[in-house]
Amino acid sequence: MSDNVEVRYISAQELTRPVLIKARAWAQERLDTDGMLDRAHVTAPKLAPFIRHASFFEFFIADGQVTDFVAKVLAGEIAETTIEISGKTGRNHLPAPLFERWRTAGQHLIDHGKMFATQSQVFEKEHKNAESLIVPVKNDGVLDHSLVFTEYWVTDPRFDDEI
Repeated sequence: MSDNVEVRYISAQELTRPVLIKARAWAQERLDTDGMLDRAHVTAPKLAPFIRHASFFEFFIADGQVTDFVAKVLAGEIAETTIEISGKTGRNHLPAPLFERWRTAGQHLIDHGKMFATQSQVFEKEHKNAESLIVPVKNDGVLDHSLVFTEYWVTDPRFDDEI
């Protein structure tokens, strides 16, 4: 599989995975009037129903550009599928194509400031797909974090179905 797999950016309303649809409803109930989640909502007890799917990222931003990020918490689903980087920077701990994919999603969030979703194949995992819900999180009134809910599933090329 190529490192340059297409990532589709879609409306959060277009999510297809049930757990992500529930996560979207959870987030929408808590969004501020500006469409962002306050950092106070990002706690383990509040995220308990989604804990295997939820990641929390802090961005390093210079002149409006996301230059790097730290995975404050990485979802178990992601850690098992790609690499465990909780507490580490993306630039120094992810393969360059994967870092750029995640950095670009962070930049999209900073540029638009609203919840959105992505769909793609998983980096270097043939027949494995991912869908994510990316929620803007502000800390002290500043958008510099994201809460990301992700689900993976495998499709079997012998069948027109997922397994």
